[in-house]
Amino acid sequence: MREETLISDKLAALKIASPAGYALGLHVVYTTPTYMFQSYPRAWLDLYAQKGFLMTDPIVHWGFENTGSVRWSSLTAQDTQGVLVAAAEHGLNFGVTVALETDAGRSFGGFSRGDREFTEDEMQALYDHVSELHTLTASGEALPESMKEKLKTMSVNYTHPGA
Repeated sequence: MREETLISDKLAALKIASPAGYALGLHVVYTTPTYMFQSYPRAWLDLYAQKGFLMTDPIVHWGFENTGSVRWSSLTAQDTQGVLVAAAEHGLNFGVTVALETDAGRSFGGFSRGDREFTEDEMQALYDHVSELHTLTASGEALPESMKEKLKTMSVNYTHPGA
């Protein structure tokens, strides 16, 4: 139960820190995360899927190839398909990608806001939250039903390929 509370608290903190939404993949194996948490607006998620942006998203590419954190504004040269432009049209004007890799695997996510760039301190806090979630979910066990209900209440979409 303690882990469930810690996970819930960290996801709530990410939602507050990323007022325009986020997508976080934990323990990515090949191209599939063991856990996927999303709070982006439904219209953006639908367009993203419809256009197949995953294949050309500079945020995703950076997350697979790097560790640390980077502002989306630093990735515009790699945005050959206009993913970041389309994201901004949905209120995701500013963002940060955070990625880490440990013996337990690779985790990364994109975090956004509509009003301004993230500060260095905010970027570090996002990294710390992702790192803690990475550790808390290292077992790969399915989350309990009570946790799934909490996520729905928080308007956080959750997928777990093995559940």
